[in-house]
Amino acid sequence: GHSGLNIHENRGNAVMICAAAVESVLQAAGEGSAALLSIGGGDKHNAIPREASAILAISPSARDAVEKSVAASKTAAVEEYGLLEKSLAIAMKEYSLEGDRDALTKMSTQTLLAVLLSLPHGPLKFSHAIPSLVETSSNLASVSVGESDATILCSSRSSIGTALEATRDKIKAVAFLAGGSVQESTAYPGWAPNPASDILDITKRILSKKLG
Repeated sequence: GHSGLNIHENRGNAVMICAAAVESVLQAAGEGSAALLSIGGGDKHNAIPREASAILAISPSARDAVEKSVAASKTAAVEEYGLLEKSLAIAMKEYSLEGDRDALTKMSTQTLLAVLLSLPHGPLKFSHAIPSLVETSSNLASVSVGESDATILCSSRSSIGTALEATRDKIKAVAFLAGGSVQESTAYPGWAPNPASDILDITKRILSKKLG
């Protein structure tokens, strides 16, 4: 879905669902029996992520526990989003890596997952001027893991300039707590609806006259 047009629908965010599933797998596997190598998803700043995946190294002794955890995560996600997300699926499959790849440290894994599950996402406030209009929202658009860092992209919107900056400050606060840094692009200016606008009144009277 579009991060502006569809954000009010509270669709599932594949990156956040994947992060929650990975956290559950690591807990189910137990200390030292599973490690995160990579997590990624989302490809457009203005789209709610539809797909995400993670690569983990899992001890054979933990396989049964991990499979049960994945099944439980799927059940939970379908229960929460299944009526809207008809094709929602969470699956586990074996993956062969080419070459060596180091796993993330325990602290890096915990920090990355915590950030992904803490960042604001979805409609944050509805307009007081126009019922059902999303005034402020944010989209956790993508995540990718490099050799020494992770990059997370968020796209925030608001018709109120100060509310947008407050949302961006929340994102920076999460990054600060995680020891990360934030790069911001220039924000679109806010354009708050004005129900008392003269041009709105003129337009309504013209439409009423023409359409009845």
